[in-house]
Amino acid sequence: MDTYDERNDDLQTEPVEAGHDDATRAEQLEGVIEQVRGDLLLGHVDDARGMVRDRLADAGLGASESDVDAVLSAVEGGAPA
Repeated sequence: MDTYDERNDDLQTEPVEAGHDDATRAEQLEGVIEQVRGDLLLGHVDDARGMVRDRLADAGLGASESDVDAVLSAVEGGAPA
């Protein structure tokens, strides 16, 4: 769990709905994409690639370079990974 940091009080760092662990891989990836996209829009990201790696790991998904590239591509292009 993330510790409180007043600079990041707008970041979602934990699932907010019951049943979050029932999501399919595609749904989890879409959630990561939306989280990263939102954080980028808010200007809370210094290292997008590192954030994607962390988000994928937090979701229990693979974080290979191709996974990171696919998420970043989807975030930038608006299409799902």
